[in-house]
Amino acid sequence: MNKEELIDLFYANISDGDWERYDFVDPPYCWAVMAAINVDGYEFSADGILTVPDDYEVQSLDVTTPDGENINLI
Repeated sequence: MNKEELIDLFYANISDGDWERYDFVDPPYCWAVMAAINVDGYEFSADGILTVPDDYEVQSLDVTTPDGENINLI
């Protein structure tokens, strides 16, 4: 898959992610979050902002492919 396809795969499965809040940005409506999402052997790790209730702004996104290649997507 190319980068665009991988980003699309991530966003298609964003709600299935294990999102963890780790810092306030603008309490109580905005949090710094990180996530891990596994889809079809692709392991995504993301960092971004969660605006309550469920609007995610991804600021960095990496993926490890099933072949073990690490790719920075954002």
